[in-house]
Amino acid sequence: MERANSLTRKLEAWISIQHLYMPTVAPLRARQDSTNTSPVAVQDVKLFLPSSLPRGILSGINFFRYEWDFRYAQAEEELNSLRGFLLLRSHMLNSKQRFSRGQRQNTRSQKLLSNVDEKIRASVAKYRHIRLALDSLSGPLLETRWRETLRPLEEADVSGLSSMDNSGSEGRKRLSWIWKVHGTGANADECTQLALRIEWCKARARAHRWQEECVLLAEEMRRVIAFFQWQCRWWKAHMSNLSSTDDTLTEGRYAYAMRQANMRDEIGAHCEREWEDYRVKLVTMEGRDAYAMVECH
Repeated sequence: MERANSLTRKLEAWISIQHLYMPTVAPLRARQDSTNTSPVAVQDVKLFLPSSLPRGILSGINFFRYEWDFRYAQAEEELNSLRGFLLLRSHMLNSKQRFSRGQRQNTRSQKLLSNVDEKIRASVAKYRHIRLALDSLSGPLLETRWRETLRPLEEADVSGLSSMDNSGSEGRKRLSWIWKVHGTGANADECTQLALRIEWCKARARAHRWQEECVLLAEEMRRVIAFFQWQCRWWKAHMSNLSSTDDTLTEGRYAYAMRQANMRDEIGAHCEREWEDYRVKLVTMEGRDAYAMVECH
């Protein structure tokens, strides 16, 4: 439904531009036709939209608004297409690793992957071109909030769902912003919704596993401090047993036991001072009790 509405908006904006904008672009088109010595393909004909006009040519603000609606819907649709290609590539990579055996099958799979990669590159280039047009239109229209949704598309952003690939370690996977913008929620297609639900569950499981490691580390810190305190008490107990005798060998043993008890006491106190803040942070998860948040507890 969202894609149909998007296409409808694009068509309405396109018709409006063609009917209302023709008097302005007519001289430019005539000049362009006079310079072309050979026929031009339909897909290569310049439309002279407001975003591509020279700076010296003035036009009404309504023309900018019509193209803005057209470009914004076009950008949303292109992001949706890009997400679909990325999902397809992830599925194909997983299928290739699991089922492709032999040179013939690997060559065929690689050819199919190359075709999908080419579509991804074309989709990325088209989105960047659309965003440049939106950037030139945003000034006259005083549009600023769109930059929070339609961000610049870097090479690192063109990545599939982290749960569907094998890149990076399990605890350092990051979800690209293209999966968090409008069109990936309730209005997304069934395949994208299912993939996002799976990604959310796996990301939640990864967060709980990491929090469990933090809980275990905090427990290890507590046990280290408790161990040094126990050793300190153990050496002091030996000191009390040796205090009843009075000879040179006993004095040496007493001094050695005192030194060992002081060493354990200082090490335990040092660990407690250094780890005090970390132990508090390790057992908190978004301001909540980590022991209640981690599923294993």
